[in-house]
Amino acid sequence: MTYGKIYAHISNSNPDTDRVIAVACEVCGCSIGDFYGRRRRREMVLARALFYWYAHKHYPVTLYKIASVTRQNHATVLHHSNRIRNFLFTKQDPEFTIINQFINKLS
Repeated sequence: MTYGKIYAHISNSNPDTDRVIAVACEVCGCSIGDFYGRRRRREMVLARALFYWYAHKHYPVTLYKIASVTRQNHATVLHHSNRIRNFLFTKQDPEFTIINQFINKLS
């Protein structure tokens, strides 16, 4: 399955995929192009992590298909999804405010 088909599957299942990615980028201060890029700067990693967490929680697709959106593997999605979930429980990390903004903008 190619990248376009996988992204189309996620987008067709959940039409708000583009909105989720846009909000994650806006909250983290990176561009959508950076989101899809290979750089690992903190704000880009956090934007991808927010998308992975949201997609894992709300989309009826496999981790593999979510990971394919950014050309990563399923373990990356699971790791970042768990990382965001832990931030939500501890509420002590400075990134918690960014996560909270993301959730509020999507609500």
